[in-house]
Amino acid sequence: GALASGEPFSPVEITAPEVKQLLEDKGALLVHVLSKIEYEIQHIPGSINIPIDDVTHSDRLPEDKERTLIFYCMGKR
Repeated sequence: GALASGEPFSPVEITAPEVKQLLEDKGALLVHVLSKIEYEIQHIPGSINIPIDDVTHSDRLPEDKERTLIFYCMGKR
């Protein structure tokens, strides 16, 4: 599943069609949170890779604090 946050620290689980709508309608940013190797093996086109341990200090997140971010991994393990 994917998580989207419209407000700080308010994650919610969303469906694939909801992800598609947020990307198309809101210009959301997809953030793949697994390792670089896992990102290279499989990721959603157009997403960026920021491993979960790096999210809080990454300079790759947008400066626009209003932009919707969708954090995802490639499913349950």
